[in-house]
Amino acid sequence: MSAVLLDYGRVLRERWRWVVWGALLAVGAAVVVLLLAPPLYRSTATVFIRTPGDVSRAVDGGDSYAQHRAGNYVELADSTDLAARVVGDLGIDLAPETLAGRTTATNRPGTVLIDVAVDAPTAGEAQRTLTVFLPEYAAAVHALETVTGSVVPRAELVVVNDPSLPTRVSFWGTPPLAVLLGACLVGMLLGATGAVLRSIFDRSVRDPRDAARITGRPVLGTIGDWHAGTTIENARLIRRRLLSVMGDPDRGVIAVAEPAARSATAAAAVVLADALRVQGDSVILVDLDQDSWELTKLFGVQGLPGITDVLLGHAVVLEAVQASGNGPLLGAGSATDYPRDPIDLNAVLDIVVELREHYDWVVLACPSAVVADAIVGAVGTIVLVVRHGVTTEDELLDTSASLPAATTVAVIVDQVPEPSAVKVFRSGERTSAR
Repeated sequence: MSAVLLDYGRVLRERWRWVVWGALLAVGAAVVVLLLAPPLYRSTATVFIRTPGDVSRAVDGGDSYAQHRAGNYVELADSTDLAARVVGDLGIDLAPETLAGRTTATNRPGTVLIDVAVDAPTAGEAQRTLTVFLPEYAAAVHALETVTGSVVPRAELVVVNDPSLPTRVSFWGTPPLAVLLGACLVGMLLGATGAVLRSIFDRSVRDPRDAARITGRPVLGTIGDWHAGTTIENARLIRRRLLSVMGDPDRGVIAVAEPAARSATAAAAVVLADALRVQGDSVILVDLDQDSWELTKLFGVQGLPGITDVLLGHAVVLEAVQASGNGPLLGAGSATDYPRDPIDLNAVLDIVVELREHYDWVVLACPSAVVADAIVGAVGTIVLVVRHGVTTEDELLDTSASLPAATTVAVIVDQVPEPSAVKVFRSGERTSAR
C-alpha cells in the first residue's frame, strides 16, 4: 500500500468524528427536507407493443418494427396533448403541463416493453390517473399506427401489468430510504474531505516522529493510551529511555513542562513518577504550576500545607509533603496570600535540593520550559510534554530552541483525552487518579 494511502488512512482514523458528523448532518438535512417537502406518490404499469398488422408477417414477426417505434412511444407519453385528454377524462383542475411533467415512460433495452409511471400528491390520485392514462395512451398510439384502408393498426399497446399500488417517492423519484442512504454517503464523503483539508492546514503535532524531528530530542513514548496488563511494560520502557537520556543515574531531578500553558503537565508528571517508581525507587511530585495548580487539584489536596507555605516560612519542607494516592506530593499549599508573581526560583531550588536528600527522584510540574530550565537546567532533566493534536509545531520549535544546548531534554507525547482522568500505574492495572 502506498505511503499516500497510509497517510489518508491515518488522517481518517484520527479525525473519524468529522466523517461521523458529516454523515449525521447530511442525514439530518435529508430528513428535514423529506418532512417539509410535499409528499409524492408513484404508480407504475407496463405495456407491450404488439404488431397485429402486416408488419407482423415479417421475418422477425414485427419485432424490429416494434423496437424501432418504442422510442417514439416513450416520447409520446409525456406530451401535453395526451395529458390534456387525461385531465379532461379525470375532470380535475390540473394544467396539462403539470401532468406531463409527472409522467415518465422508459423502454426496457432490447425489448418491446415500456414502463409507465405517474406521480401525484396522493396515492389514490396517482393510481387513478395512471388507470385513465393507459387507455388514452393506447388510443394515441392506435391513431398514429392506423393506415388508411387498413383494418388493424401496424402496432398497438397492450397493458401487461396493471397500475401498481402507489409508493412514496422523492428527489427525482428516489425512495426515501435510498435518499437517506445517499445523504449518508455524501455526508461521509464531505466529512472525509473536510478532515483531509483540516489535516493539510493543521500545524499541530500528531506524530511522535514529528516531535522528534522538530525538537531534535529523543521521544520517551506516548501516554494516555495504557491498557490493563501492559502498563508495567510501558512504564519500564519509558523509564529505560529516560534514564538513557540522563546517562543512567540512580537519582535525579526531572522538570516537566509544556511549550504553552495547558493542562497536560500534571498528567505527564504523574506518569513519569509512576514509571520511575516501577523499580521501587522513592519519588516525590512537586506542583510548581502556580497558574493552575493542576497537580494539586488532581489529587484533591487543596488547602493542605504545600510549597507556598514553605516559601512563606509557614512550614518546613518535609512537614508540607502530603501523602496522595500516587505517592508523596508537595502541592500548592494552603497559603492564600502568596503573590501571583513568578515564583521565587532560588527558594524553589533550595527546596528541590532538600527533597533530593530524602527521595531518589524529584518530579516537578512546571508552568513553562523557561522556569523548568531555570530550576533544573544545570542539575536535572527537562521533559517537554507535547499534547497530541494541540501543541503546534511552531510552539514546540520555539520552546526547544529557547533551551540551552547543554540542557538535557526529552519529549513525551500526551494523548490523554481528558486531563482530569489521568491513567496511573498501580500493580500493573489501569486506574484513575482524580
